[in-house]
Amino acid sequence: MGSVCDVGCGVGTWLRAFREAGVQDVFGIDGNYVDKGLLEIPKTAFQEADLRQPFCLDRTFDLAMSLEVAEHLPEDRAVGFVGDLTRLAPVVLFSAAIPRQGGTDHINEQWQSYWAAIFEKHNFVTCDVLRPLIWNNPNIARWYRQNMLLFCRRDFLEKAPRLTPRQGGGLPLSVVHPQQYAEIWDEVNVPRSWQLLSMALQRVLQRRVERLPFGAWRFRVGDFNAKDARGFINATRGEPLLTQDLSSMPDSAGPDIADRRTPDARG
Repeated sequence: MGSVCDVGCGVGTWLRAFREAGVQDVFGIDGNYVDKGLLEIPKTAFQEADLRQPFCLDRTFDLAMSLEVAEHLPEDRAVGFVGDLTRLAPVVLFSAAIPRQGGTDHINEQWQSYWAAIFEKHNFVTCDVLRPLIWNNPNIARWYRQNMLLFCRRDFLEKAPRLTPRQGGGLPLSVVHPQQYAEIWDEVNVPRSWQLLSMALQRVLQRRVERLPFGAWRFRVGDFNAKDARGFINATRGEPLLTQDLSSMPDSAGPDIADRRTPDARG
């Protein structure tokens, strides 16, 4: 490999690593927000471009790359952005945030299969040959281990048999790394969620108790706890009355519980 172009290169950290590995012909593209004084590549090897708009260079490279960039662009730019990458090189190293990976200014988080389908439209084949090599490497950021794929133009694969497309086995294409899952789970306030659910179910029980004949019950609703909540959910699964009662909860409880059905994530 003799040349690399990084789209969304930032200050050029990845390109510097390629130079240190012996690839001297490197080129980076990113927005005008990049501080040129912090560039880790020659200034002549950097070009400003608004990645939200189509871009085109007057040359090609052996490898194009774009890592954790596409999620920052509008969804209606996805197809065009991939097209711009495929015109730069016959092989594209690509990584983009999955749904609820989280991060700053992520506006189009998509599963890996979403991007694979777009590359396929440009006659590029998914070659999942990197993730099995780095999946368990703690020295590599989890989002790269989870999202990094090679996409190769079909005719190029005939010249590079080692870059065989995934044909079953190995990792599923759309997958969440265990570390990503664990970090998201740690951020979910489970005790608080159970506390709110317990409060809501106390109200449900109170309403039901009020409908019973006097003396027909032998417990205090205030003794209700999270353990009881789990049993109650299992015992009343599908009860329309439960749904109605929860939907009538005041804003201080009802919406708060609803907000916790699908916790937000960061990454």
